Amino acid sequence: MQTVFDQVSPLYDEEFTHTPIGRKQRDIVWSCLQKVALTPEPMNILEVNCGTGEDALWLAKMGHSVLATDISSGMVEVASSKNKIPGLSFRQADLQNLDGLVDAGSVDLVYSNFGGLNCVSPTGFRKFLEQAANVLKPGGSLVVVVMPDFCWMESLYYAIKEPRMVFRRIIGRSPAVNDSIPYDVFYYNPERIKSLASGLFEPGFLSPVGFFLPPSNLRVFFSKHPGILDRLERLEKCFSGFSHVAFASDHFFFQFTKSKR
Repeated sequence: MQTVFDQVSPLYDEEFTHTPIGRKQRDIVWSCLQKVALTPEPMNILEVNCGTGEDALWLAKMGHSVLATDISSGMVEVASSKNKIPGLSFRQADLQNLDGLVDAGSVDLVYSNFGGLNCVSPTGFRKFLEQAANVLKPGGSLVVVVMPDFCWMESLYYAIKEPRMVFRRIIGRSPAVNDSIPYDVFYYNPERIKSLASGLFEPGFLSPVGFFLPPSNLRVFFSKHPGILDRLERLEKCFSGFSHVAFASDHFFFQFTKSKR
C-alpha cells in the first residue's frame, strides 16, 4: 500500500486536489468540519492519511496544532515541502499503528479524509478506531470521510459506459491496480461504521459528500462542462446534512464523539 501511494504522490495534487471536483468536494468537508468538529479555541488535532497536506495546512492556518500522518513517504515529502506554519508537522505513520505518536488522552480531534480508511479491512478499521479512542480526550471527536458501498452517480456512469464495473462497490471489496501493484479497496456504509465503532464512540453528524458533486474519476468530462459542475455544487450545498442520502454519495462525512463509558 505504501508503494502505491508513493507512486501517485507527485501527481496527486494535479489529478485531484487542485481539480474543480477535488476543490468543491473538499470545500464541503471543510464546511462540515467547521459546523460540528472545530472550535474557535486552538485544538490539538491528529490527522491520518493526510496525503499532500491540504487539510492539515488549512487547519493549521486557523491556529490549530496539527500532527498530520500518512503511510506514504512520498505523500509526506510533498506535504512537508508546503509547510511554513508553526504548530504543523508531518510524519510517516500507518493509521493502524498510532501508538507512540501522541500521548493517550491528549488529542481533541482525530481526522481522516477522502477514503484513506477504505484501504483497510474491517479488522484494520476497528483497530484504528480503538487507537483513535485511546489518544482522544474524553468527549473528543473523530471525523471520518469514507467511500460507501454504493454511489448512484458512479453506478449510472458505469451502467452507460462500462457495465462490468457497476457493482464494484456493492460487493464491499474491490481489487484495484496501480502501475501493476494490486491492492484491495473496502467500502463501508454508515451503519457498518457505526457497528465497528460500537462501545468506543457515539455517532453524531452524518452528511453526504458528493451526492450531486461527481466522483473524481469523472473529472475529464466535467472539466469540459464547468457550468454543469457549478449547478451540481449548488444542489450539493442544499443537501448538506441530509443524512439519509449519505449512503449513496461518492463519500460521506461522519462525526463521532468518544464514549465516556
